[in-house]
Amino acid sequence: MPNADNQKLVSLNVERVRYWMGQGAFFSQGLQKLLGIVGFLPIHPETYRDGWRARFKEAEEAKKAQEKVDGDGAPSSSASS
Repeated sequence: MPNADNQKLVSLNVERVRYWMGQGAFFSQGLQKLLGIVGFLPIHPETYRDGWRARFKEAEEAKKAQEKVDGDGAPSSSASS
């Protein structure tokens, strides 16, 4: 559950994670991502991919919102020759 500042907090027992790694445990993809984000493991490649996708999606949504503000979606006249 989010805290008062709408942040999602997670607590990890790193000693137990190390213990299970030593026992040969396989971590799920979600746990690998989480452990990469907190710096325990290298960052999972899908974390980078998800970040890039979110960045481009946000830029595309901002572009659509700007076109909506400009009017009928036609290119703005500031780029004329």
